[in-house]
Amino acid sequence: MQIHTPFNCFMLMLGLASIHPAAMSVTPQKPIAPIATPATPVIDQFTVKPGNKTDLGTELKFSLFGTPRGKATVSIDDAIKELALQEIQPGVYEGTYTLRAMENTSGSISAIAMLESGGTTAQARLTQAPINESKPLIAKNISPRDGETVVTNPVLISATFDDVGGIAIDTKTVRILLAGEDVSRNSAVTPQFFSYRSELQPGNYVVDVSAKDVAGRSMRQTWSFNVAAVAVPVTTVLPMQITSHSNNAQVGAEPIEIRGHTAADTRLEVQVQAVAAIAGFFSLSQKVFTQTLTSDAKGNFVFVFQPKVTVAGTRYEVTINASKADLTKEFKLNLFQQK
Repeated sequence: MQIHTPFNCFMLMLGLASIHPAAMSVTPQKPIAPIATPATPVIDQFTVKPGNKTDLGTELKFSLFGTPRGKATVSIDDAIKELALQEIQPGVYEGTYTLRAMENTSGSISAIAMLESGGTTAQARLTQAPINESKPLIAKNISPRDGETVVTNPVLISATFDDVGGIAIDTKTVRILLAGEDVSRNSAVTPQFFSYRSELQPGNYVVDVSAKDVAGRSMRQTWSFNVAAVAVPVTTVLPMQITSHSNNAQVGAEPIEIRGHTAADTRLEVQVQAVAAIAGFFSLSQKVFTQTLTSDAKGNFVFVFQPKVTVAGTRYEVTINASKADLTKEFKLNLFQQK
């Protein structure tokens, strides 16, 4: 039995006091922090306004919604290269671009947004099909024109599809009726136009065209024309024929020479309008050529214009206003830039 005398207690306390504090404590080990992996940024939405058909000088507004505190840009191939978007509030980025001359573009087909954060990048392609619902989808540049009397055979029936917003026609939905008969299978149909050629007996004919675009919008349009039983006296009609190109023909990037025939010494006012789809969701229209000329003594004429737009699918609307004495005639020819 151990007896704790005052002396023993004093010696025990003295011994404990002599032990270094470091020997009495255990230093906890710090946990090894894992290597941080930057989180991939996320793009929730990418939009552009306006989406309807636009003209030169129109301001486009791009908006991107995604991971905050990043770096956002938009590119449209050669038309726009890394347009910077500003973060106006956390996770909301905006930027504007003003459409310039079409010859400065190269026919982009898509807009791509990039969002960079923490050394990683996310991208999104513009998939919306913004359109102006107030503008109906229609067929344009119809031939023969509504109410026109045709004096030659075979008759070429054609029209271009309006490209509001650059939205393409779904060719599988195009249906063409001529005097109630479905001639769709025998027609040439593209996203830009249709044409049908046939020998027709004299009489009245109704054309009924229906289609849908890839955005699901429907169109239906009808018009009528007459095929004359006998030739109309030449003195009442100013003849006009393009001999170099058929309507809706495809052309390349080289200078385009238009040749035609009309009455001798006829005054011709020519205008060429180019309509090109940019980025697949809006379109640009620009006048690319004007000229006034006179046909020669045999009625022949020729003019040449250089395509300024190298965008596949660009439509060149050639309008010729002819006049001689009291006779006038407007003639339209559509040509398409080939791929």
